Amino acid sequence: MEKFALFIFLITFLSLTTAVNATVFASDSSGNEKNVFYSNETVYINANESVASGSASVRVYVVANNDSWDNGTILTAVIPYITVSTNSNGNLALTLVWSPDTTAGSYDLVVDANNDGVYNKSIDFVDNETALGFQILTAPKPTLTFALGEKNPANHNWNSTNGSQDVMVQLKITASAQDIILSSMDLIASGSGDDQRGISTIRVLADSNSNGDIDDADNLIAFGKFLVDNGVYGASIQNGYTIKENKAVYLIVTYSMSSSVVDNETFNFQVISASAVGVAGTKAVITGLPLVSSTKTIIGPKVAEEKTDNTTCSEYINQSSCSGGCKWCANDNSCRNEDDACPTLCNGTLSLSVEQNTASISGLNNCENKTLYIKEDGCNNETIVSCNVTGSGCSANLPFPSEGNHTYYACIDFNDDSTFESSEQTSEIISIQQQVQQQPASVEKPSEFNYLYLIIPVAMVLIVAAYLLRFRKKSNEYEKLKEKWR
Repeated sequence: MEKFALFIFLITFLSLTTAVNATVFASDSSGNEKNVFYSNETVYINANESVASGSASVRVYVVANNDSWDNGTILTAVIPYITVSTNSNGNLALTLVWSPDTTAGSYDLVVDANNDGVYNKSIDFVDNETALGFQILTAPKPTLTFALGEKNPANHNWNSTNGSQDVMVQLKITASAQDIILSSMDLIASGSGDDQRGISTIRVLADSNSNGDIDDADNLIAFGKFLVDNGVYGASIQNGYTIKENKAVYLIVTYSMSSSVVDNETFNFQVISASAVGVAGTKAVITGLPLVSSTKTIIGPKVAEEKTDNTTCSEYINQSSCSGGCKWCANDNSCRNEDDACPTLCNGTLSLSVEQNTASISGLNNCENKTLYIKEDGCNNETIVSCNVTGSGCSANLPFPSEGNHTYYACIDFNDDSTFESSEQTSEIISIQQQVQQQPASVEKPSEFNYLYLIIPVAMVLIVAAYLLRFRKKSNEYEKLKEKWR
C-alpha cells in the first residue's frame, strides 16, 4: 500500500513539474510547423493547444537552444520578447516572432504564461524542452551567373553588304537562390577601330528563341553608343529584366556600324560588370564576368564576278564600292558588267507638308516602295502612320490631333541601318486652335404679304357705303311721309 501511494505521488509530481511540449512550435506564415529557416525568412509561433486558462497576456521569448530545461531557468532573450493576448479559450493565434534579417543559430521558443521572465515547468510552454526548437541558416545570396551562349557568334568579317545590325555576343544568364532583376551591364570597347566613330548604335535584346540571331520577337531592352574610343557603355535596363530562379535567359548585343568605318579595322568589347538585385531586396552576386565578345573585322565590299549572261549573282554591291565603271549586282539580283552604271541608293532632301489632316512628303530619289514613317516629337517615337514611297514621295492621312502645337516628323532610313540620321528626317509644326462652331449669319426673309391689310380697309369702305345707302333710303322714305302728311 505504501509503494502504491509513493507511485501515485511520483506521477502527480511529474505531472506538475513537466512542461507541455509540442503545444507551441515555430511555423511559417501559413501556420505549418517548420524547424529550419533561412535568415531571409520570417519566423512565426503557433500552438495546437491552449496556453492559458482564458483571456490573458503572455510573453513569447526567442532564446538560445537548450536541450535540458530546468525549472526556474532565467529566460535570456536573443531578441526583445513580445507580448501576445490569448482569446477567451486561452488559445494563442498565429503570431510573427522574428523578421529578416534574422541571425543564424539554434533556438527555442518559450511562452512565459505568468510574465515573470523565469521558466516554470507547471505553467510555461517551450519548443522544444529536450531537443532543438528551430534553426536559422544563413540565406544563400542571390547569384547571377554569366556565360557565353551556345549560339555565340565566332570572330567574323563584316562589310556594308552584311546588313545594318550585327550580333557581337550571345549571353547566357542564370539566376539562383531567388528571382533576380538585372538592371544594368557595363561594356568596355576595344579593337583597332574608333568605337565612337565606327559604331552608330549598340543594342541589347532579349533573345526570345535562344538562336543567337535577330528576330522580330526579340525585345529591345537597352540601346546607346560609345561616347569615346575604347570607352565604356553602361546599358541601363529600364524597369529591370527579371530572370526566374534556376532559369537561364539569353541576351544578344548587336552593333550597327556607321559608314565611316575603314577596311581592316577591328571592333570588339568585354562585358565587365553587371548590377542586379534579388526580389527579396538583397544585392545579387555576379559571377562569370568578364566575357569577351566576338571580333568584327571590316573588309571592303566584294565585287561580284563579271558575267555576261542573265543568271543571278551571289550578293548585292552597294554604291560605296563604285567609282566609274564597275562590276556589281543590281537590287533585283540580276548581273551587270563593268559597262553598266553603278547602282544609286535611296536619297534626297525630305520635304514635309501637313495640311488639314494630310501629311505629304516629297523630295526623294530612287526610294520606290521604301517605307516612310510619320511620327510625333521625334523619329525615335512611335509611328503614327506610314506610307510607301511612289516616285518622289507619298502622303498619308493623320488622325485629327488635339488642340495645341504638334511637331510631326517624316522619317526614312536611306541606308537601312535602323537609325534615322539628320539627313533622313524633317519636321513641321502645326498649331490646332479650338474650333468654335459659328452660327450662320441670320438672313432676313422677305416679309410675306398680309392680305388682312387689304381686306380690312375694303371691308370698312363697304360697311360705310352700305350704311350711307341705307341712310339715304331712310331719308327718301322720310321725305315721302312728310309729303303725305301735308
